Formats: sequence, structure tokens, C-alpha cells
Amino acid sequence: MNILAFSNYTGSVQWRLDAPAKYINNNTKHEFYVASSKDWKEDTLGADIVIAQMWRNPKGVDVAHAQGAKVVYEADDIVIGVGGKDRKELMDLTEEETEQTKETIGKCDLVTVTTEVLADHYRNFNKNVVVLPNYMDFDWWNKPWKPENTGQLRLGWAGSLSHREDLIFMAPIIKDILDEFPFVKFVYCGAGGKKGIYGEDLFADIPENRREYYQGVPLEFWAEKSKSLGIDIGIAPLLDDSFNSGKSNIKYFEYSANGVPGVYADTVVYNTTITNGVNGFLAKTAEEWKTAITRLILDASVREMIANEAQKDIFKNWDIENHYHKWVEAYESIL
Repeated sequence: MNILAFSNYTGSVQWRLDAPAKYINNNTKHEFYVASSKDWKEDTLGADIVIAQMWRNPKGVDVAHAQGAKVVYEADDIVIGVGGKDRKELMDLTEEETEQTKETIGKCDLVTVTTEVLADHYRNFNKNVVVLPNYMDFDWWNKPWKPENTGQLRLGWAGSLSHREDLIFMAPIIKDILDEFPFVKFVYCGAGGKKGIYGEDLFADIPENRREYYQGVPLEFWAEKSKSLGIDIGIAPLLDDSFNSGKSNIKYFEYSANGVPGVYADTVVYNTTITNGVNGFLAKTAEEWKTAITRLILDASVREMIANEAQKDIFKNWDIENHYHKWVEAYESIL
């Protein structure tokens, strides 16, 4: 197969396209190329498979079909039906944009998604849906390392602007934790902001000497950047709403690959992967978040145990080198 993917130029490209492409190119007779959707010139270049990552372009699907290619719609988020009271600032499509998206999805030969929740959602628009979970590319991520110990315990988070509501929920919880434990510092990267950098400052109630903020970096530098934050305890809050239900457990992979124990939202995104108290902690209410974070702060042996169990889990079960064949099988199924 010749496979040509057009990405939506977000961080998901690494997980959904670049990593599978690398392993398919290195280990099979197939060829998998990844380009940006900005570079689409209505030419499939003779590809057997065209991957359209979250396109809203029904004409583009028609053009690819006319050139003899099968088209795969790739999605790792819910893009239809999100907005309004749940996430007004996210993907609040007009009626015309919604219909264009539905038409695009419906015309594709296959839809690939990350989770069963997403599969159920996209089957409303196309019956041929395959779940290809995210897996960790350890060649990209490399070994864990941490900066020199400063004597502080670093509670950390990193993510995009789509997590604004999640951070608003967490902000007072983090402040309470810092008020109780003066040796803990909050470290965050990306959304959350500081003095107007990358959105509003959602942690303005926390003194500046108790927090460190870093801007995000291009995807190719993210693995190293995440390690350099020196996080001792990671958090992954998600409100239990329609948009977040389509998320996947990437933060579990990243924290665990760095040897960092984490507290994760007790939603379908994480509670199917994490056994509470074994490879991570699950929390839903503010009190549960405080209890779980506090336990990790106070007990270094628990931090080490959780980190070790999580790392063993992702090395054993979530290495893309053992799963890239699922992409090959999915694409072959429509040829």
C-alpha cells in the first residue's frame, strides 16, 4: 500500500500518524507519508489510501475517490455536537459547517478513532468505524530523566487550551494543597497562562513564587520539554462532559514514561486503564483530588510504587512496536 495522510497539524499527529507511519515504513513493504492538510492540492499522488485527519471537506473526499484512492477519516476528538453549555469555546460549528463535516465523514470508506466512546459517536455518521488506540512510541519519547533535586516537591500539569474548564475546576484545589504544604510547587506548561501568556492566568490566586509556568513547544521537542519540567506528581483533570468523554489517556502514558506517579480524572478516559491505588489514583470530587494528591505528597514509597507499576504497564501493554499492525489491517480491510 501507498498511504498518504493529511494531518490537522496538532499534537495528535505524533500519536495518530507519525508513530504508526514510522513503524509501518520500517517494518513492512508498505509506504506511509504524512503531510499537512494545508498542503492538500487535490492530488493523491497515486496513493491507495488517503487519510483525512478531521477534515471538513466533502469535495476533497470526492476528488480522492475519483483518483482511485480509498479515504480514511481519522479522529481523536468529538467534533460534532460539542459547544453550547458544555464547551462553548470549542468546535462550536455553524449549521453549514456541521453538515459539511457529517457529509465528509459519511463519504469516507473508513473512520479510525482512539476509543470506543468515539467509535459510538462516529457510527452515527459512518457505520465502518475501527478503534485504533493510542500507543507509546518509546523511540520518540526516550528514557526518563529528571533535573537535579531542588528540595521541593513539584506538582505538575501540561496541556492545551481545550482544558480551560478542567483547570478552572482544579485551581482552588491546587491552591489548597500549596497552602497546606509549603514545600510543594505547582509547575504547569501550556494552558493556564501567566500574565496574559497563552490565554488567561487561571492560577492568579497562587503566589508567583509557588508556581512555575512554561509555554508549550513544537511537537518535536515535547518529549524533552516534558522531562525538563521535573514533575514529581502529575495530575490529569477532566470534567465529565461530552467533549472530554472523547479524550484518550495520553497523559497517563507521558507521566508514566517519565517515571512520574499521577492522579487522574475518574472518568471513562482513565478508569478503564488505571487500577486505583496500583498504577495511579483516580479522583472525581474536589475532596478525592485533595486526598489522592496529599497521599502522594506525604509518602515517597507510594510515589515510587505507583510510578513503577505504571511504567511496567505501559512498557508491557502500550508499546506501538507491538501494535502498529492494527493500522495495516484496518487499511487493508478497505482495499
